[in-house]
Amino acid sequence: RRECFYYTAHMDFEIDYQVLKGGDFQISLEIRDPDDKVYMGKHSTSEGNHKIKVAEHFLKRDWGICFDNSGSWSEKRVFFMMDIDRSSAKFAELERTHNKEGGKTAGNEETTGSDKLY
Repeated sequence: RRECFYYTAHMDFEIDYQVLKGGDFQISLEIRDPDDKVYMGKHSTSEGNHKIKVAEHFLKRDWGICFDNSGSWSEKRVFFMMDIDRSSAKFAELERTHNKEGGKTAGNEETTGSDKLY
């Protein structure tokens, strides 16, 4: 089974993941850019950390984060977390915009998830 999650990138971001339980603890990860091209792929791994540098023309567009368990017969439980680079100039610019407009800072979130992959 392959399952994808989508994230609208307002700046560089990072993804951490780990297979928590199931079979051989191996999963494949594929990160796809907004043009649906493979940005990076990692096959048969139990955990990882990847920093994604977002080019200007890919800002405010959806990135795909896909986990694939099709190489295994075992159900897996995968934890993942996404975070943004709060030290970047892009984050500082978003905060300035936020303060001027009085709204929520776009991209100022952390996303976590855990799901079974069959």
